[in-house]
Amino acid sequence: MLDSKARREGGPQRPPRDLDNRLDTTEDQCSNTSSDGQQTPDEEWTPIERLSVIGEAALDDHVSASDRRAVVIFEHWEEWSTTTPKGQLLKTSDSLKSLLSTACDEQLAWKQVYRACQRLEQLSEGRLTFFDHDRHGRMLKQHTAFPSQHGSTTRVTASSAQS
Repeated sequence: MLDSKARREGGPQRPPRDLDNRLDTTEDQCSNTSSDGQQTPDEEWTPIERLSVIGEAALDDHVSASDRRAVVIFEHWEEWSTTTPKGQLLKTSDSLKSLLSTACDEQLAWKQVYRACQRLEQLSEGRLTFFDHDRHGRMLKQHTAFPSQHGSTTRVTASSAQS
């Protein structure tokens, strides 16, 4: 992690070095089979998909605030994004700051929203990109479906995985 001076100066936020190791450890704590028929992570899932099913307590223990916010955006993707001929889009100008602030129950600055979007792009392994459009500003675009969405028509969220 960066020191507090770098964070105050708005320097880039580096992900925890051992995020993949912590994801693997946390995944091992989750059973690979579910008695209630819900999806469980497999090796094809992206890091963001795996994070979305591990539960709130594990998220708090194992990932940064930007990662938690990225998971919230991922979990609300279908609800917040817009379907266009070129794919699913989520514009930051479409109230993303207020939507994310409400969902996370915290007052967020734009920089925190942008960091969450950047982390979502990294954790999606290229399935989502965060870019700056000339006319519409910064936005997220989904290029391909996530493996977790192939096996079922319903998405698994952190809250549904806990029940």
